[in-house]
Amino acid sequence: MKINKTISDLCKKNTYLKENDIEKIIEVSKTIGVMAEFYEGDVFIDVLSMDKNEAIVVFHAKPNTVESIYLEDITGKKALRENEPGVLKTLETGVPCKDIKAVTQENRFVKQKIQPIVNEDRIIGVIIAEKDISKEVKEDFRIKKSNREFVDLMKNNNILTDSLDEAILIFDNTGTLIISNKNASDVYKKLGYLEDIKNMSYDNLSLSKIKYDELLKVLKEKEKIVEEIKFSDYYFKITRTFIINEGEFQVLSVIKDITYIKRKEKEMELKDAEVREAHHRIKNNLQTTVALLRRKSRDCVYDESKETLYESISRILTIGTTHDLLSKCKNNRVSAKEAINSILNNINSIEDNSKIKTLIYGEDFEICGEKATALLLAINEIIQNSYKHAFKDRKSGNIKIILDREDNNITITILDDGIGFNLKTVNLRGLGMGIINSYIKDVLGGQIELYSGNEGTQTIIKFLNN
Repeated sequence: MKINKTISDLCKKNTYLKENDIEKIIEVSKTIGVMAEFYEGDVFIDVLSMDKNEAIVVFHAKPNTVESIYLEDITGKKALRENEPGVLKTLETGVPCKDIKAVTQENRFVKQKIQPIVNEDRIIGVIIAEKDISKEVKEDFRIKKSNREFVDLMKNNNILTDSLDEAILIFDNTGTLIISNKNASDVYKKLGYLEDIKNMSYDNLSLSKIKYDELLKVLKEKEKIVEEIKFSDYYFKITRTFIINEGEFQVLSVIKDITYIKRKEKEMELKDAEVREAHHRIKNNLQTTVALLRRKSRDCVYDESKETLYESISRILTIGTTHDLLSKCKNNRVSAKEAINSILNNINSIEDNSKIKTLIYGEDFEICGEKATALLLAINEIIQNSYKHAFKDRKSGNIKIILDREDNNITITILDDGIGFNLKTVNLRGLGMGIINSYIKDVLGGQIELYSGNEGTQTIIKFLNN
C-alpha cells in the first residue's frame, strides 16, 4: 500500500496523468520486481513530467541476485533529456529503445532497454531496464599517448562525448580543429563565435594568449598544461595534452566552464567582507558601551554596585573580543587559544590579577562565531569566579586551561589551586552559573562537570565542534 501511495503522490504532484493512468502504472509496478531478477539489473518506471524535458522516476526495483548499481532508491528523482534521451524519446513517440546509452542520477554510464506503458492508446510511462557500463566507458576514455581509441570514440559515440560536462577539441599537427563534441560548439557560441568551429585553427580558438607553436614547445617538455583563464565574462579551466593517432601527434584540449564556481567564490568573498565589516562595527559599538560603563563605575559609591558594573564590562568585552577576532578572519572561525588569551587580557585590564598565574595548554582548534561567543562567555564566568573567590587571603595562585581535541570532540578543563568550596552549600543558580549552563548546554549542545575541594576547583566543558 505504501508503494501505491508513493506512485500516486508522485504522479499527481509532477504529471498530468489521469486517475486511471495512475492505476495502470501501479498495476505494472507489481511485475517490475520479477523483471529486475530476469534482467539482473535495476528496473524503473518513469513518467513524463509537467516539464517536457524531464521524466520522474515513480518506481525503482533493485535486483536480489546481483548488486544494484545505485547507492540509494532513486524514486522521485528526475531523468533529464540530456542524460537519458532514450527515455524521453519513448515517452514522446512510444517507440521502444534498446541498448541506449545514458547517464544516471548518480553519474554512471548505463545501457537502457526502454518499453512504453500504454493505456487507452496513450503513452503514460516507460519501463527501463539498466546495465552498468561505467567501467568500459572509463576504460575507453582513458587517454594514452599510444591509443587511438579515444579519437574513435570522439568520432563515433556522440551520446557519450556530448553528455560530458567538458568541451573537448582535438587539433591535428598543423593546429587545425578536426574533432569536437557538442559542448565545445556550445561554449564557443556563447563566446560569440557565429560560425561552425570545425576546421578552425587553434590560434583562432585559443582562449589564452599562448599560440600553437609555443604550445607545442611547452608540451614537448611537460606532459600537459593546465591553466585557469577569464575570457569575456566567463571563467574556464583548460587542460591540453598530446595524443598519438595513427602515428601522428595531435593536441587534445579539454575546456571546463567554471564560471558558476568562480562567481560563487566572488559572492562568498563579498559576503565575507560584509560580515567582517559588521563584526568590526559591532566591536566598536561594544567598546563605546564599555567606555560609558567604566565612566559610570568611577562614580559608584558602593563596592557592590562597582563589582556588578565590572562583571557587565567583562561580559561585554568578551562578546567584543569574538567580534574583533571575527572581523580579522575570512572563514567565520576563530582560534580558541587566541580568543581565550584575549579574554584573560580583558579581565586583567579591569582588575589587577598579577598575583594569579594563568596558563593555557593543549591543542588549539578553530570554532565558528556563534559558538565562540557562547564558549568565551562561559569561560569568562568560570575564570572570574576563580579570580574572585578561589584565592582569598592568598598571595598567589594558578589557573590552568587545558584544551583537548579528539576529532570534533572538544574537552576544555579549567583548574585552579584555590581554596575550593562546598558544592552542597554554594548557590549554583546565580547569574554567572546561569550564563555558563545556558551557553554550554543550549548553544554548544554540550555538558559541564564541576568538582571542588580543598585542593581547588575543576570545571570540565565538553561539546561537539562541527
